[in-house]
Amino acid sequence: MKRLRSIFKVSLAKIFFVANYVICAVIFDWDKFFKYLETPARINCHLPPPSSGGHIDFCYGGASIFDLIIILVGAIFCILTLPSIIITETTLEILKKTFPLWCLETHNIISTPILAVINSFYWVCLAHIIELAHAKYLELKPPIKKPLSVFPD
Repeated sequence: MKRLRSIFKVSLAKIFFVANYVICAVIFDWDKFFKYLETPARINCHLPPPSSGGHIDFCYGGASIFDLIIILVGAIFCILTLPSIIITETTLEILKKTFPLWCLETHNIISTPILAVINSFYWVCLAHIIELAHAKYLELKPPIKKPLSVFPD
């Protein structure tokens, strides 16, 4: 427990921790979540719904600068969280095998909160490693020599 307290003394860890939950709250599909809560329980909901074709629409021509910034931030977030994404997908596969009668929507809804929790531990550890590496760098860095001057201190 003392080690966990020492990790949270690092200011970068606090920033990463809060930033992780803010980013995950932004990327969470709230419309789908509230729609999921409003639908009554269905029988055989674990069966996949009939697909309407594998059609993907991606329109770049109408993208504004705000959309491009969001895409860039999302790409950086995905690169930084790649280990967490892999662990989250593994966890979801285990949950699908353990609870096969859960609705597919349930697995889709809980994927982002699971990612948020796993990613918060990953980012806090990453911040702690960065702080330790920076402290070691400052320790090994030679002191700055003062230039020669006519008037000594």
